[in-house]
Amino acid sequence: MRHTYNLLRTFALALALGNPAICFATEPLHDTVTIDGQEGYIFPEKCCWLGLPGNERLAAVLDEEWMNCSAIGGVVGRFRIADGKIWLAGLYKCGGDIPLKDIYPEMDSPAHATWLSGVFYAKVDGHMCNVWPIYRDQYRITYRLELKDGIVTSMQRQDNEICQDDTRWKKGKIDLQADRWRGGNL
Repeated sequence: MRHTYNLLRTFALALALGNPAICFATEPLHDTVTIDGQEGYIFPEKCCWLGLPGNERLAAVLDEEWMNCSAIGGVVGRFRIADGKIWLAGLYKCGGDIPLKDIYPEMDSPAHATWLSGVFYAKVDGHMCNVWPIYRDQYRITYRLELKDGIVTSMQRQDNEICQDDTRWKKGKIDLQADRWRGGNL
């Protein structure tokens, strides 16, 4: 009996290690933002999605997405910051773009997102800069945005120091974080 238990445990471990589906999940859909021509993602301070005004058309699309999309997030917004305001320029779901007029026929396109207030973080200008030990996209710039009824009342920029010096990246010395931990200079 013990032999069978060990065999089953070994099989389960081998299956778990050999099956990437166990280790990886579908990336959630995120609201996107464009700031000064740079694209990225935008998140509210307290988590996850910006929120869209509800209506029956949006509810119908969300119900459909629940059944047909493995990514959480449902319908998300494509926003842009311009003229001291945040604008909803479009919508996106797993299947692709949704024209703004299909969900919000009464809104101008782009629509001033007057329903948004609070603190938000926008991460833009992403590229792979290989941060050890997890090689994943890093964003060159993070903006901290304060919004009041869709008006930008404060916008602070923070540069990601790991991603600023591309000379090592281009020369093949790509493990910048490990190099820093060893005392190297960027």
